[in-house]
Amino acid sequence: SGRPDAFARRQARNTQLVLMEEAHIGRVDDPAAGSWFLDQRTRELAEAGWAEFQKIEAEGGIVEALRGHLIQPRVARARQTLEAALAGGVAQMVGVTKFVDSDPRPAPVEPDRPVAPDGGGDACEPLTPMRLAAPFESKEAGR
Repeated sequence: SGRPDAFARRQARNTQLVLMEEAHIGRVDDPAAGSWFLDQRTRELAEAGWAEFQKIEAEGGIVEALRGHLIQPRVARARQTLEAALAGGVAQMVGVTKFVDSDPRPAPVEPDRPVAPDGGGDACEPLTPMRLAAPFESKEAGR
């Protein structure tokens, strides 16, 4: 486990540059071609996000909501729901749970650097980073 090495990060960046230059992705006026579904989904996501911001504000703001352990359970529930959907096959991740490489090769990684939280006196239960693909990668390693 770790972060992609410098070559992998360069490849990811260059992929974006090639798509921009050769596929003209940045020049498409309406990539969804007026799709009602995408417009509706964008609106739903924006409204859900705004509702969550309003809830946090009503709880006294982000610092108070984190100190009071109000946000962490909501994040944990969302995480569990998504992990269960992936594990049960309800949700898919291309290349991880769907269209999986039959001959995976190990990718070079740089080790994760431990990060010490520096809250300047403010402390709360941390929201730990996670990778949704990690459980599936360990299953592949055990083949």
